[in-house]
Amino acid sequence: MPVYNGLEGYETAAGLVQSGSGNVQFILVSHAEAAAETVTLYDGLDATNPILLQLKINPGLGIQFVRFEPWPLRFLDGLYINPGSCEVYVQVSTP
Repeated sequence: MPVYNGLEGYETAAGLVQSGSGNVQFILVSHAEAAAETVTLYDGLDATNPILLQLKINPGLGIQFVRFEPWPLRFLDGLYINPGSCEVYVQVSTP
């Protein structure tokens, strides 16, 4: 049974969410800018590592919910997020 580590609050700046391996269960993205923004998730400790997922978030759509079911988005070396100008909440589980 996985252990769920819900992160408190929103990620508003690029940074490391978790080191080591784990699974992204879902993400919530909030975007209030006038132009489209990109949220990028990397498998590693910084933005030089392989891209796991890139989401283009269009303006005026409110909160976007992305759930990875039935298979979560797996990362091996860490989870690093660049939220652009968005606010991002991530639900992570450890294997």
